[in-house]
Amino acid sequence: SAREEIGGTFPLIGVAASGTVVLPGTEARGKDAWQLEPHHSHFILVPGADWGDEVPWVSRAASLLARESASVTILVNGGKVAWDDVEHSIQDKRPVIVFGGSGRTADILAAAARGDPTNARARRLVESGFLRAIDLADDPREVVASIKQFLSEGAKYG
Repeated sequence: SAREEIGGTFPLIGVAASGTVVLPGTEARGKDAWQLEPHHSHFILVPGADWGDEVPWVSRAASLLARESASVTILVNGGKVAWDDVEHSIQDKRPVIVFGGSGRTADILAAAARGDPTNARARRLVESGFLRAIDLADDPREVVASIKQFLSEGAKYG
């Protein structure tokens, strides 16, 4: 994992619906259950049996953990659940950075941020003012600068 590669000791917290994960030393309860991701340092297990049941909890956990600090949601790729993740982040007044060029939901949202009016849901999320797109092909220094700028601006949103 990236955390291991840099020798990071910061907490890496996963949020999962309890019915979608297999706890160490137990049997899977659902047919779509997965082992907990071993590179995370902590987990918050929330009620639910299906993928996506964790969505409102992810945003709430981020808000509680950030306390008074600015926080941001970063979307790379993403499917159906990612739309709900972005909506919850925006409802909680958390800025969202979308990496265009990474595929699927992120590309649709990035296109809307660039003015493509074809997806009404994406256009509505962009119009919130809480979503920005960064191109995956951008210079990494520009990406870092954009994230820092958005984080500092994000402190004004809450």
